Amino acid sequence: MLQEERMAPTVEGACNTQVPIFAVRPTGRNAGPTVMLLVNGQECQFVIDTGSAVTLMPQQLQQNLLPQLQLAPSAAVLRTFTNERFHPRGQATVCVQHNAQQLKLPLLVVDKGDMALLGRDWLAHLGLDWPTIMAQVHAVSTDYDISDLHERFAAVFENRLGKFRHNQGSAPVQPWPFPTVPWERLHVDFVGPVDGRTYLVLVDAHSKWPEVHMMSSTAATATISCLREIFARLGLPRTLVSDNGPQFASAEFAEFVSSNGIRHIFSAPFHPATNGQAERFVQVLKRHLSKCGHSDAQLQRLLMAYRNTPHSVSGTAPSQLLIGRRLRSRLDLLTPSLTSAMQQRQQHQFQQQRPARQFQPGDRVLYRDFSTAARAGESSRWAEGVIVNAGTRNCTVDSGRGVQARHADQLLAAPAGLAESNSSTTPAEDCAAPDAGGTPASPQADTADSANEAPRRYPTRVRAPPDRLMLQ
Repeated sequence: MLQEERMAPTVEGACNTQVPIFAVRPTGRNAGPTVMLLVNGQECQFVIDTGSAVTLMPQQLQQNLLPQLQLAPSAAVLRTFTNERFHPRGQATVCVQHNAQQLKLPLLVVDKGDMALLGRDWLAHLGLDWPTIMAQVHAVSTDYDISDLHERFAAVFENRLGKFRHNQGSAPVQPWPFPTVPWERLHVDFVGPVDGRTYLVLVDAHSKWPEVHMMSSTAATATISCLREIFARLGLPRTLVSDNGPQFASAEFAEFVSSNGIRHIFSAPFHPATNGQAERFVQVLKRHLSKCGHSDAQLQRLLMAYRNTPHSVSGTAPSQLLIGRRLRSRLDLLTPSLTSAMQQRQQHQFQQQRPARQFQPGDRVLYRDFSTAARAGESSRWAEGVIVNAGTRNCTVDSGRGVQARHADQLLAAPAGLAESNSSTTPAEDCAAPDAGGTPASPQADTADSANEAPRRYPTRVRAPPDRLMLQ
């Protein structure tokens, strides 16, 4: 099938545009249908090529027919049938005359070639005599003696419709019903021997999950043993589809599937397309083993990649449909999981923080007092206590009036000179939290001796009464 490009870009407006050039013609004197045109007053024979998007002329032919033609640089990029790219030597606008038609059309000049090609850009403007042109296509050359072919294949030249002598043609493809759940219908087949090895292939019709096992024997006993191992891991299917191999058609295998409640369906004899699900993966397996080798490591790499890649039919990875998750692979190292990313970010934040204050049972501390009197300003905001139980962040403090639970942010180490008495001691109001350096500020005793008070860190704030706008 050839999907033709709908629009062919003009050469004048082309800039880094790849224009396909598909010249298809036989070798020899018969170059295909041709047409004679007047180009700048000179007769020139063009080969009609609908596969070419533009009209071309070889440089040698251009120098013979149109030596005075002035070529301008061309930004077009031409692409051959084999995707080889090349640039034309130049371009020019020429006057084309044919059957009372006179047009200004673009012409590309290329380095190589023996015939000028009439592409779709000229065909869209020229009105050609197509009956005459098609007469060239259907003309039979008399230069060759075909009597020998006529005698050898007389039935082909009979004056009646042909017919199939052996095959009657292929019937329309009848797809298998798509299973509603994974592991409901399995397709099984044997591959090999390939390089002296034989493989058992099992494919789930719903998820496209493949199972491949190298077999030392293809007998019914070995086949049943391999399937029993697979079914022990993934469960029993409802339906099993296979060909008419002796191991699958044996009484032993029939007993195995019957005892496990599995419906066994045979494909048509000598018709592998009936078991197409397994046959398709067999082609993938053979192609991979032929290119990458027949080692067990290569086989496991294929299975890992196939199970983790979205399938062309379902659009989802077989592992996602069968086991509900994608398999972790080496590609996941390039995109770490959300959990790993969050753990690394939390660890980075923790390292940027200053060390937390640690307390031990028996340490004398100043703890934040949240009593009614302290919150009303009638007593100090800090009270002295002794650590009873210390955790990483939460501690229990014995205040002499009971046990208080406080966070480490609500505790300060008692100053070394603090008297171990029941007298009321309080820290300065500006020592409620550690300073910017991470060292807890030392609280000062709230005594009448102003000489022992620490200087204020901030100036005293002067509060003035508000000046309200009074409207009469």
